[in-house]
Amino acid sequence: MRESILDIVNVSKRFGPTLALKKVNLSIKRGSVHALVGKNGAGKTTLVSTIAGIIKQDTGDVLFEGQDIGQLSIFDRQRLGIRIATQDASVVPHLSVAENVFLGAWPKNNYGFVNWNEVFRVARRKLQEYGLNVDPRVEVKKLSTIEQRKVNIVRALFGGAKVVILDEPTTSLSAEERDSLFGFVTKLSQQGTTFILISHYLEEVIKMSDEISVFRDGEIFNGYLKGQIDEEKLATLIANETVEFHRRTGKAANTGERTSVKCNNICGPHMRDISFSILPGEIVGLVGFPGSGAREICRTLYGLLSFNSGNVEVNGKTLRKLTPTKALREGIGYIPYDRNAEGLVGLLSIKANVGFSVLDEGKWGFVNSTFETQVAEKYLKELHIKANSIEDEANSLSGGNQQKVVLAKVLGGKPKLLILDEPTVGIDIKSREEILSSVDALTQSGVSILYLTNDYGELLRVADRLLFFANGLVVREEISIGLNIEDVIRMRDSVRSGIK
Repeated sequence: MRESILDIVNVSKRFGPTLALKKVNLSIKRGSVHALVGKNGAGKTTLVSTIAGIIKQDTGDVLFEGQDIGQLSIFDRQRLGIRIATQDASVVPHLSVAENVFLGAWPKNNYGFVNWNEVFRVARRKLQEYGLNVDPRVEVKKLSTIEQRKVNIVRALFGGAKVVILDEPTTSLSAEERDSLFGFVTKLSQQGTTFILISHYLEEVIKMSDEISVFRDGEIFNGYLKGQIDEEKLATLIANETVEFHRRTGKAANTGERTSVKCNNICGPHMRDISFSILPGEIVGLVGFPGSGAREICRTLYGLLSFNSGNVEVNGKTLRKLTPTKALREGIGYIPYDRNAEGLVGLLSIKANVGFSVLDEGKWGFVNSTFETQVAEKYLKELHIKANSIEDEANSLSGGNQQKVVLAKVLGGKPKLLILDEPTVGIDIKSREEILSSVDALTQSGVSILYLTNDYGELLRVADRLLFFANGLVVREEISIGLNIEDVIRMRDSVRSGIK
């Protein structure tokens, strides 16, 4: 049996003037987890799309188990055993787990009808075989995010997958959910399944992968084996320059006599009595499971969720009702988790997106185009947004640069409180560190920040203080200095188990 299951030989691909892949050579061993890392636009997605048959290479060969599959369709390649499991967990939510597993391959009886007893019996056996303990009759929409992603992988395996491409599989997962997925994938790889992993989380890449290949501008650099590389060296290889990992420099000095923002007994959806305060120049990290109240208070402070009782004080002004428009006028800025759905208008230019924050600067209902240009140019430079000009369409930018545009749009409104919900999800390592550095710099001018992320390593690098949420309450508060990731997980779990 061949040691490699997949061989890429001198593959090149051009999109107009851009050479997306430059004579790429890669061998992926059978039963391994092989990671592809690099900046957005470096060539990772183009390569896996070529492997899967979504696009065709211009030159070179794609060999699967020694067979040239370069001219086969995506469906032919699926039948051979190449499948993609995306971060969006492409399952059908209103169907049962068993129906998702069998999708498109229903066992039928002698009369041509679906044999449902067989569907549920085989599905239960397969789920147990792969170590996924869920009821095959339950609708997928009732499962947790991690369970849905595992079902997605099981469906690929049930369809005969020998190579599974995992595209950002841990996005929006908590730390222990990531560990659960690591264990799941490791077990399957030991049983012979091959995985190709694309991820911006370098810590998980190093932990999970047997071998790592680095992409830079369409070129590939192979041969980095498990245990032979650390996160900082990998970041340097990706950026082709030294990447300074941001560390919090400490909050701006304040007298302790005043607060910037104070929440008083807020009650509403998943919030039953939330109270806390933030000092000027302080970064406060929020920790909690989904539905704990952590994300809900972020959206409430920006006016996206209403609260039934309680009030919010911003620089001494008491607010009993908030809308996004009112929040902006009171100096509250918000960067949502899903930048494409809520933070960015992709078809508009950088200038137009940033301009949303300065609409009030115009007169008689007209936009002040000169001021809009000045603000956009300012943040293009300060946030290191890589674009030809402020007239570039937002959709043309990489994920990291799109997120910087969202940040620029919010900063243009000169916020006193900045709420960040997973601000570095799905962006490259250099952009992440630049955003963290920019956020830290804001606090030196007195901006207060609420920071929500499932990446507890990142949270500990930026936050001065942590608030732990459970069942709609803030139930614990800790200074972040001296804590590690395991401490945060233990505290989060303990507050959930202690509150009813």
